[in-house]
Amino acid sequence: MTERTTPHTPDRAPAIRARLAALELERLELLADERVPGRKHRLDAIAGASEDLRTELARLEPDDPVSPPTPCRTAAGSP
Repeated sequence: MTERTTPHTPDRAPAIRARLAALELERLELLADERVPGRKHRLDAIAGASEDLRTELARLEPDDPVSPPTPCRTAAGSP
């Protein structure tokens, strides 16, 4: 069996972010309704899937360089 690979296309990162948002919405809905059968198992599955997606997103998008904060003019004593 051949290994399935994910193409690295420019629209892959937005698709991952959309899936993460959908998983977060599902997680919040499950947290709000305690009567859902298999709730804990589903929450665990969502946590695992979210972590996998965050890892994949981190591989696609390297960390942006952090610039130092710009000082506020009023904090520096200027009017």
